[in-house]
Amino acid sequence: MPKIICSEIDCTGCGACVQACPKKCIKLIENKEGFYYPSIDMEYCIECGKCQKVCHINNEVSKYNSSFYMCWNQSKEVLKNSSSGGAFTAIAKCIFDRNGVVFGAYQDFASRNVYHMEINSYDELDKIRLSKYCQSSINDTYMRIKGLLCSDTPTLFCGTACQIAGLLCYLKNTAADKKRDLLYTVDVLCHGVASQKTVNAFLKCKEEKFGKKIDKYFFRVKMVDKGWKSGSGKKMRLIFDDGTEYMAPHSNKDTYSKGYNKSIFLRESCYRCRYCGTDRISDFTIADYWGVSEDSVPTGQLQYGVSLMLINTEKARQLYSELELTMHIESIIPDTAVAHNLAFTRPQTRPPERDRFFQMLEKYSYDTVIFKLFRKDFIKADIKQMVNKIVGDKLYSKLLGKCKNAIKRK
Repeated sequence: MPKIICSEIDCTGCGACVQACPKKCIKLIENKEGFYYPSIDMEYCIECGKCQKVCHINNEVSKYNSSFYMCWNQSKEVLKNSSSGGAFTAIAKCIFDRNGVVFGAYQDFASRNVYHMEINSYDELDKIRLSKYCQSSINDTYMRIKGLLCSDTPTLFCGTACQIAGLLCYLKNTAADKKRDLLYTVDVLCHGVASQKTVNAFLKCKEEKFGKKIDKYFFRVKMVDKGWKSGSGKKMRLIFDDGTEYMAPHSNKDTYSKGYNKSIFLRESCYRCRYCGTDRISDFTIADYWGVSEDSVPTGQLQYGVSLMLINTEKARQLYSELELTMHIESIIPDTAVAHNLAFTRPQTRPPERDRFFQMLEKYSYDTVIFKLFRKDFIKADIKQMVNKIVGDKLYSKLLGKCKNAIKRK
């Protein structure tokens, strides 16, 4: 019987076990849902136990009390090229100013894979900017970071909290661990991760619908008319090989966003995430500052984006004065941020439709599955759009507010 590194339902696929194995007999194998899990070739396994020792599921990872800030980059160009307020760019600049290197998730449009890569200059940051609602492959990133720390190179790693947990456990009790003051970690506040298989099913569906090949795709956009505010850009932007583009007319009509926001195709471990909460394991936590009020920021800033930044460690606090050189940073009370980001309280609830989604995806196109599972939601969205056209956005919001108040009084 193959050795079990950790329970499959808890495995996050970080790959620390693969990189720690001295015999290189562990591989990540794709399951039927498209997620990767470790598999041990017992013919070569020497049962040293290193794979179990570096697994973050088998370890307690230290957590830190967080200080909450809203912030945005002072460069309009950076804001334009960022998902929200450009906080990651500012943190990365601090590392480059120290002649360091930065690791982040890269979206390879040719292979349609997302994987972590190393960049060595500020000019390369576009490669790892923007949101990817899909699990990235770590490959040999932890091994590379271990070597960089041992050679006294300042290093920044940006990823999900479970990827950071994997890195920290991989480095534990090694020579690199003694140089942890050179390592900076940034976790992107996470809703959960999808598999590339699901993303590919969505892209294939759209290519068949429009009869042309998708050249590039982006999970988030900042729309010209509405900008960042209220999450108006939370929908897929597809660029075809003939230069034409497609975006759903409304976020409620975007079938990938619908499935992702309904949490129906997340990795199993995401529903049991142990890194939710306001106490964090990384040096920084960054996210969109959803819920920020219009009167708390300069006029027009909601068009460009506002980041939520948590400073979690003393090492991170020591960068504050440098971050102020490129960002506006303002301390905030956590209440609004916590209320608009579920990951600060608990993991996503595993929906009953999840099993049906993957079963149906074997028979039907991606859009067909989503329309079948959430038919009522799409009907409601159509009705809302019709009413909006008739009465206008402001009057619709006013009427909706009155209806909600009437229901509460009952």
